Amino acid sequence: MGLEAAHNQDSSRGSNRASGNDTGAHPRLSPTPGHTPGMQPTSADRARAAHTAPTHRVLRTLAGTCVAALTVGGLVVAASSAPPAQAAQEPEGAATFTINNIASIFTDSVVNNSPTERTYPFIDPSDEPGVWDYNFRRLVYYGTVEDTRNQVDRYAYMETNRPNMWSRDGWVKPLDQWGPWPGGSLQDGTGWKRAQWLESSLASQGYWSYTTRSLPWGENPEENGIIFYNNETTLQGKIAPWKQTAMGFQPASPGTVAAGKPFLLGTLRNNNLPIYNNLERGTGRDEKTLTDVGPQRYFHGNLNLRVQGDGFAMQGAIPWDIEESQDDTETTVVPRAGGAYTIVANSMCDTNPDGSVSATGDRRKIGGKFTGPARLYNPEGRNTDQWLTGRTVCAQHVGAGNGTHDLYNKGQKGHINQTAGWAKAQRAENDWPDAVDISLRTPASNDTVSISTSTLPDTVWEKNGVRYRMTIWGFTNNGQSASCPAAPPAGATPITSMSTQELNMTFACLYATINQERYVRIHKVITTDDGRTYTTQPSATFTSTATQDTIDASTGATASSTTSNGSTVSGWVGNGSLSQTITPTGVGAANKGSMASYQAFLVGHSDFTVTETGMTSTDDPTEQWELTDITCVNGEGDDVDVTINKATKSINFAGVGAAHSAAAQMIDCTYTNHSRHASVSFQNTVATNGGLTGALTFDVDYKITASNKGTLNSDTGTVQFVPNFAYGLTINSVMIGSSQDALDLGTPVSAVGGRYTITGSEPLPANTTREYWVRVNVTRSEAAGVTISNYMCRNVGGTPTSGYGMYADLSVAANRDIDGAANNKACGSVPVHTLVIAKAGHQYTNLQWPEISNEYMDDQGNGLYPLSGSEFAIYDVDPRVSASATPIVSLNSTNVGYSPYYWKTTTLEMGKQYWLVETKAPAGHSLLPQPIPFTLTSRYPDGSGTNVSMGAEMSNPLRWAKAAVQSYNSDYDNNSPNSQGMIVDGHYQASIIVVDTEMPTLPKSGGLGLYPYVALAAALLASALATRRAAPTRA
Repeated sequence: MGLEAAHNQDSSRGSNRASGNDTGAHPRLSPTPGHTPGMQPTSADRARAAHTAPTHRVLRTLAGTCVAALTVGGLVVAASSAPPAQAAQEPEGAATFTINNIASIFTDSVVNNSPTERTYPFIDPSDEPGVWDYNFRRLVYYGTVEDTRNQVDRYAYMETNRPNMWSRDGWVKPLDQWGPWPGGSLQDGTGWKRAQWLESSLASQGYWSYTTRSLPWGENPEENGIIFYNNETTLQGKIAPWKQTAMGFQPASPGTVAAGKPFLLGTLRNNNLPIYNNLERGTGRDEKTLTDVGPQRYFHGNLNLRVQGDGFAMQGAIPWDIEESQDDTETTVVPRAGGAYTIVANSMCDTNPDGSVSATGDRRKIGGKFTGPARLYNPEGRNTDQWLTGRTVCAQHVGAGNGTHDLYNKGQKGHINQTAGWAKAQRAENDWPDAVDISLRTPASNDTVSISTSTLPDTVWEKNGVRYRMTIWGFTNNGQSASCPAAPPAGATPITSMSTQELNMTFACLYATINQERYVRIHKVITTDDGRTYTTQPSATFTSTATQDTIDASTGATASSTTSNGSTVSGWVGNGSLSQTITPTGVGAANKGSMASYQAFLVGHSDFTVTETGMTSTDDPTEQWELTDITCVNGEGDDVDVTINKATKSINFAGVGAAHSAAAQMIDCTYTNHSRHASVSFQNTVATNGGLTGALTFDVDYKITASNKGTLNSDTGTVQFVPNFAYGLTINSVMIGSSQDALDLGTPVSAVGGRYTITGSEPLPANTTREYWVRVNVTRSEAAGVTISNYMCRNVGGTPTSGYGMYADLSVAANRDIDGAANNKACGSVPVHTLVIAKAGHQYTNLQWPEISNEYMDDQGNGLYPLSGSEFAIYDVDPRVSASATPIVSLNSTNVGYSPYYWKTTTLEMGKQYWLVETKAPAGHSLLPQPIPFTLTSRYPDGSGTNVSMGAEMSNPLRWAKAAVQSYNSDYDNNSPNSQGMIVDGHYQASIIVVDTEMPTLPKSGGLGLYPYVALAAALLASALATRRAAPTRA
């Protein structure tokens, strides 16, 4: 209803200074977002909308001055729109419900000048004047009213023939002024009579729930002497929906309804009648002082609904708002090309002394044309006092199609009251030919009625284990008809806001749906080309957006805490609620990552979208991810009717239908991404180890292999060789080449900070390898302080340990070594091969072998004793055939291995034949008749341990007596002492025992008849040595 300013009339002018405005002849509907003005739906569009609207309609929040919240206990205050129809892949659920009763009552009405504030400041109930003012000042009433006519031109009939209908029940009347309600009086303990629920059974007899506000504009108390507390026309406590701004509702009787299909809750109505701005009263019950308190443009309140059906009962409130406009109350001209009026010179009308047109001037014919004063339409500042300053102009009738303005007629009288005003307005049109309408209906005088579809109460019920809630579908504008169809017309679009014409009634059909509650959760699976694993698992980020309808459908409600199978539910799907990061536990479907819980949504209000926005891989930020699959299945494994867009990596759920079972209510959507990456790895190995030869100075070659087994090109990045050899192994030089052969031509390189750069970076295309070679020249030392055992590599968990052997590591660029650093470490052992040469005889010499287990015996069982006084030389060529041969090792008193009866050497190479020559015999003993050929070899795969192999001639009985020379292998692990040589330096060492013979049993070395005597000596020793528990190699 329009607001009319309450001013005293200017008796000198004879006019009311308040102005008003009106809109066109038809209610104005706010457009649906996303609809292009002027574009009409096709028949196919309308058919699809009719079919899908019950379950897939998204409420479009329409332009309105104020949007309020709807709460119906169990009613989901949200409307829906129809997404494109899609073929459902899961069985569609279907259920019906019987609604036995709908009851309505208006409460919590508030009048103010705020579009959002819906409460009054607190007033202490004990403050009686304050409570009086609370009600009087706003003149707000509630009640149940019979209305069988529903026509604006029947106001007088209803007032005359239903005089008591206003006070059937109300809000503000003191109890001592009330008679009993049929069936007894109602009290709530506060001293005020409250309105009662209107049940659908009574509503079917023509009754409406109402709330009204303000003083009718046609009843200016200063004009008519109205006393507010006992006047028959506007008595406090009586509701007057024919005189005041009124919001009404008539509950329907839906009967049996299908889930997801809109059904009629009832009919909304707005009786849009001109009213005064709210007035402040004076002091005392009989004071009639009226003071203009300024525009109070907004009327807020709650329409409470109680719905009862089979298996459920719920109650909630639909918040609503009315934005009142200032009305044009004077004859007004509105600019429009082709109108019936034009503006002429002021002088053609009565004027004021300043030459302006007099608003109270006469209307007359000039040259046969109606001419007179009219207010120039001013839509700007409509809701402030600015519009009151619109100037008066001289308007002249020139005929339809010939002018520049339309004219809205005030009528002959000073104002239009509610009962007689309709007929007077119609007659007044004859005074201004071709008037469009009365001035109360200029375009800007329409009011706006809005409801909000937001709050979903917590009422949820089950049928066959499936959970349901009730939602508000929205309403349709039914014009001036109070008769609403049981379902929306085919192709109808729900709205929440409409424009209502002044001095008229506008009806809207309010629909609801019963909607199923479903649940969704997102999962993430990653796959790779090469079985790649990650130290830090890649993660995927998701965002989600939701339409206002999806948000409104659940605002204020509590979602079920678990699904039917007991899985956790964490609230409702909303804008951003599914924006999360998901990290799989590994590669493959078995290691998928999942959101911690499901989120709930309502079928038909599920226009929300989940989008994968990116993958993050800490291990390899350069890898590329391809979205290979998106699936959405229900709890029974059926595909769900979602819209998947792999190009945008998104899932839209607007088309999801109802589930046919409780298990099927759950929806699990899985994104699968495949990694395309450069799978670069490095491997460092010892290709050739000169340290195994026993040489003091040698080369060790390392082979470094760079591989890219991935599907993307890459590069090696900077690669450095980082040696950390055992103390005593000195690096003489380092050379780097692209092959082992290239090392022979290489140039030594220098280290920087102990690191040798192999390459700065070179291309490494997909599925290729590249080799690098490093040669290190090393010298082994046995100087004091050197721990020779550290020359052997030491592994921990299969990985070489720095500081042992010839350990070398690789330093590679970040994210360039997919298989980890373990195989970047390589080590070559440098075993030290000790050979012990001992002299033994049969005579007791007061010398003792180092350990009791070294008790050597001959083959006759006779003990052998250490014999001192010998000296030896070792040749690397046979001195018998090379006159220039010189010893490479001299075992005499100057040798570091010297002892009274044995020597040791550590400088002999493996696999090379040597010749042992006795150069000095103990006193009374003979020299060896000829050199002893022998070869040393490594005993174990790692190069450690020493085997002693005697030359083939030592087995020739014609040249050597049996057991004249005994050889023993070493055992680094000390596990088999019976087969080992002498214990020297705490270890069993490779040993050669030379058994000497006293003179003159054997001739001197090289004398005639040597070999038979050697054979005889060997025979004598054979039996003694056979008793030795060890298994030596004997000659």
